[in-house]
Amino acid sequence: MQNNIFSYHILAKYYDEFQSYSDIESMQNEISESIAQYQQPEIADLGCGTGIFSLALVQQGYKVTALDLSEQMLRVLKAKKAQLPSSFQDNLRIIQADINEYVFPEKQDILLAMTDTLNHLDTEQFVNFFSVAGQNLINDGLLIFDLLKLEYLLGERANQTYFVEFDLPPSDSHYLRNNYGVVDSDELINFDDDIVSDKLFGEQNPAVSMIWENEWLENEQIAISNLTFFERVADSKQYLRFFDQIIEYYHDLENIEQIFCNKFTLKKSIDFPERRLFILQKISDCQ
Repeated sequence: MQNNIFSYHILAKYYDEFQSYSDIESMQNEISESIAQYQQPEIADLGCGTGIFSLALVQQGYKVTALDLSEQMLRVLKAKKAQLPSSFQDNLRIIQADINEYVFPEKQDILLAMTDTLNHLDTEQFVNFFSVAGQNLINDGLLIFDLLKLEYLLGERANQTYFVEFDLPPSDSHYLRNNYGVVDSDELINFDDDIVSDKLFGEQNPAVSMIWENEWLENEQIAISNLTFFERVADSKQYLRFFDQIIEYYHDLENIEQIFCNKFTLKKSIDFPERRLFILQKISDCQ
């Protein structure tokens, strides 16, 4: 997750709850099939986020370098890594860096950029990404990434508002203050009125609720998500309110080959409900 890095300051904590795991599991299978031809490949997961793909590959026995610019996302990934058996932990290296600037000391066999990573790049950054990826890949190495489909952005994400509840244990303000830096007096809200509380949160009084407001800017081909979180303080009727915003850029899936045609060949593309998966191979001797 790259371009608007501070967008994931809050969302990182809940990021995994957003993912469509039916799509992800299918894409993971495609990735595993594609990289099976490589013997002990060097794999880098660019814009790794909380490590959904990195961890899956590590548990298959691969060595992975997970790279992201977001300190908050990597904090979640490091916590997940700590729960792995030590043999798996040794196979996961975590780096905080910009995917459009970082050059690996040794060229990689496989580069991944999954779950909308490249939709966080504007057009100029998107074009530059393929140049940097070419520098970081061996000849005939694979670049695997997904992009959001226009029909998804125009449907589920265009000017739609969703109310989401998370089944997570409630936090206390000290945890959020120490780890996220979001707690000050005007963000701590009392819902002593049960009628107001029930209308907003329902009778279940969930630990975390979120209002997800989407906006589609047609001329700019940009999707904006404004997120308002209410996190219940343990054993109270107080909620912490905090905000996040995600900006994603649509990249024309039909003309994408014009961007990478001199550096990569398209081996395969696969449509999923929300995204299209691309598997590219670096052209030999292309820098």
